Amino acid sequence: AFKLRDEPRLVAVSNAAGGIVAAWESYSGVTYQAQFSTNLLSGGGWINLGAAQLATRCAASVTDPAGDTQRFYRVRSP
Repeated sequence: AFKLRDEPRLVAVSNAAGGIVAAWESYSGVTYQAQFSTNLLSGGGWINLGAAQLATRCAASVTDPAGDTQRFYRVRSP
C-alpha cells in the first residue's frame, strides 16, 4: 500500500553538554539524515551530520558536537 509521509520537521534544537541536540518527529522504520549548513546565502550546500538513522519510535535526535559554531539544521528522509 502507498502511504504519504510529511517531510521531517525539527521540533526542538537545544544546547546540551555534548553540543547541540536537534530533535524531529519521525516514523518507526524510516531512515532519516540530519544535515547542517553554515551559510544559507552563499549556496555552500548541506553537509550530513553523522550517519543516517533508522527511526525506532515517533521521535529521533542527533547531537552536533560543534556547539560553538553558527549552524542551520534540517532533516531529510532519503
